Amino acid sequence: MTFPALALALAIQLPALADLAIPGHKDVVHQLSLDLTDAQLGWTFVAAPVRGFGGMTVIEDQVPFSFSGKYGTRLFALPPSVATPEEYDPGWVDRYPSSLPGVSHIGSVPWSHPVARILSHLAVAELDLGLDGGPQVLALEVVGHEQWTASGVPLDDRDPRVLLFGLSGLGLVGLVLLRSSKGAMA
Repeated sequence: MTFPALALALAIQLPALADLAIPGHKDVVHQLSLDLTDAQLGWTFVAAPVRGFGGMTVIEDQVPFSFSGKYGTRLFALPPSVATPEEYDPGWVDRYPSSLPGVSHIGSVPWSHPVARILSHLAVAELDLGLDGGPQVLALEVVGHEQWTASGVPLDDRDPRVLLFGLSGLGLVGLVLLRSSKGAMA
């Protein structure tokens, strides 16, 4: 097979590989959780992709749910007067307040990173149906993130690889100093 034919064959396959982890990376589970106040508990909050395949998730208070950056997950606030829907309706975008999650979806990390699961906590900062003639508003804010290893051990915001690289650097400096002190004695 000639080089141009091989390059063409590989280029055709690239879109088919879009959901695979980048070489040197591993997949992680990234979920969201919505923390609701007592006043918001009567509302129905729904997460639904606005591109690609249908489907939706009725969001429960502080219960993790999946989302997608690829398919453009949007969160909708349906007022208490609306029955809990069975399926997503694209017309919701015009009828109800909605918002993007405000969090970039992290689907993979470098293979050396210990994180395997991420949970981002959101809260409703503002909710307005626009009944006074103003715009419909669902404003979300990120209130925190949690990360865990594959074995379920919580991680804080520090990257443990920094300690490994720091100790390796100190060891290298020690070896250089030891070598230079031996050279000065001879």
